[in-house]
Amino acid sequence: MTIALVIFEYNHPYLIMGFSADIYRYIDISVGLTVVIIANTLLFALVFNSYNKEHKKAREYLTQIEKQSIKIEFQESLKVINEQLKQEIAERKQAEKLLRESEKRYRNLVENINDVIFTLDTRGIITYVSTAIEKVFLYKADEVTGKPFDSFIHPDDLTLALNRLERILAGEVLPSEYRVLDKNGDVRFVRTSSRPLFAENQLVGLTGVLMDITGRKQMEDELREHRDHLEEIVDERTTELKTANEQLQQEIAERKQAEAQLKYLATHDYLTGIPNRYSFEESLKNTVAKAKRGKEGSLLFIDIDNFKLVNDTKGHTAGDHLLIDVAKIIKESIRKSDTLARLGGDEFGVLLEEATVDEARLVAEKLRKKVEDKEFCFTNYVCFNLSICIGIVMIDGSLNSQKLLTLADTALYAAKEKGRNRIVLLDPNEETTTRFAAINQLVAQVNRAVKEDKFVLHLQPVVRVDNGKTLYHEALLRLQGEEGELISPRAFIPAAERFGLMPQIDRWVVGASLDIMRQHPDLCLFVNISGLSLSEESLLGYIEEMITQCGMEPSRIGFEITETAAVKDMSLARRWIERLKKIGCRFALDDFGIGFSSFSYLQMLPVDYIKIDGSFIYNLDKDPSHRALVKAMNTVAHTLGKQTIAEYVENENVLKTLQKLKVDCAQGYFLGSPKIIDQSFRSS
Repeated sequence: MTIALVIFEYNHPYLIMGFSADIYRYIDISVGLTVVIIANTLLFALVFNSYNKEHKKAREYLTQIEKQSIKIEFQESLKVINEQLKQEIAERKQAEKLLRESEKRYRNLVENINDVIFTLDTRGIITYVSTAIEKVFLYKADEVTGKPFDSFIHPDDLTLALNRLERILAGEVLPSEYRVLDKNGDVRFVRTSSRPLFAENQLVGLTGVLMDITGRKQMEDELREHRDHLEEIVDERTTELKTANEQLQQEIAERKQAEAQLKYLATHDYLTGIPNRYSFEESLKNTVAKAKRGKEGSLLFIDIDNFKLVNDTKGHTAGDHLLIDVAKIIKESIRKSDTLARLGGDEFGVLLEEATVDEARLVAEKLRKKVEDKEFCFTNYVCFNLSICIGIVMIDGSLNSQKLLTLADTALYAAKEKGRNRIVLLDPNEETTTRFAAINQLVAQVNRAVKEDKFVLHLQPVVRVDNGKTLYHEALLRLQGEEGELISPRAFIPAAERFGLMPQIDRWVVGASLDIMRQHPDLCLFVNISGLSLSEESLLGYIEEMITQCGMEPSRIGFEITETAAVKDMSLARRWIERLKKIGCRFALDDFGIGFSSFSYLQMLPVDYIKIDGSFIYNLDKDPSHRALVKAMNTVAHTLGKQTIAEYVENENVLKTLQKLKVDCAQGYFLGSPKIIDQSFRSS
């Protein structure tokens, strides 16, 4: 086969490797033709030689027999041989033509594909490469043919390439990837697929296909870099999210802790740790429901006699210790199933579950006697005794909780009127229980004060904590007694509220405040609005009309409502706030922290200021728990866009603590005591 290819100039190794089926067919034809031609040639030579001899004889013979018949026979034989030779030559030419066309077709295929076809001998010398090598590596085919293939391998991949050559020559079929250097010395990535090459059952080298994968590698590298970059970003973001999540969890924990503290304040008294008025009223509703099912109970109102005297003479600290001690005595004297609450100031309430009249009297007397026998002592070794008054109302299900509270309050006043240190059981069915002479007298005095202008306004400044400048003054109401003495609001406001006089009082306060501001153009005032007045639509209209007609800037006047009153009827409070703010007035939420404290309802009340109740402030510099609560309230208020005001600031240490906590404003005797306005009064 090899000889035939050489004869016909088909020495391309690729044809040896790839296209054996067609080539071998044509080679068989060529070999046959060659043998025929050689045989014919030899035959022709023999015949021709014989012919010469015979021809000579024939001439001689012809000469003899006129040569005619022998010449005819020889011509006929030569004609037959010549026709056979022509046919064989035509067949050989046709085979050569087909072989050339096949070679041309496969050569075009090899030379025009993008991948490089190559062969190596057993030493690794390049014996053939297709012209595609110029496109990939910039070399011409004759520039690399005859050279060791490893001279073009990147030094770092040389060991790998030689190892693969050895294994392929050993019979393995291996795809390989490594780096090569092009004519310019640039690195190219290639992938080869090779197999051993045999000739006449002898290993002569290997043949294979080489593909340029530089673009793919570059793309893979770019994708890898992009992926690494994305992973870095993801890692950074994950770290940021983890940190943010940890911070969020901490903030949530702090918020939950603050909410838990405020929720505790919503139902408990901050000082004594017992339930507050809100919680007590809820318990009373449950007791009333039980009474309707036949389980009667008792309601006790307890008030400490002359408690104000203790506060005035011994200070608030002594008063606080006294309240704590009294609460402890009461708690130890009732059952676990009973409920004790601090209703405000020095008043306590007790709910006795399933208690008869006699049992209620017995418990009340036990409480009264224990307090009377208790000797209360303070750090300066001053000791004294106290007494309490107790009002009792039975709970039989016939009255709702609000009416029971009113009756219990009336019973307590009756006990005080009888000389203190008393117990009064009020029968809800007695007509005389609705009013008592002392209460009537106080109510009459309040009515006269409204009509005869017997009220007096004292003004106390609210100042900025950071610079000491006055923000505004709060108008504080006082009642002039029969002898000209001034009566504290704590003495007459409860009676006025019970008998519906607060709207009249609030109307007087607003009118008087506007008169003062007209006389003092540089003065800003805040007045208190009772929770019971919020339901008076006529009062709200009156205030709106007075402010719009007085010709003053509405922002000079503001209003304060207590947290308890606002929460008790949120819709009424919101209506007042929105309508008065609409004309330019400001609003403050007073006594924040002692009522139903909650972060959520603050969002519903568009007040400008939140006044933190003084019970959290007066010992702020000494009590860490109060500082934590004030900090939480201040943070929440600022988050909701509201400013904070601290009440009961009575010394410099408290003021400095407020400055550290970044509370906005403060009010108290240390910053200015309430006083009547006169000609020398200036709102600095």
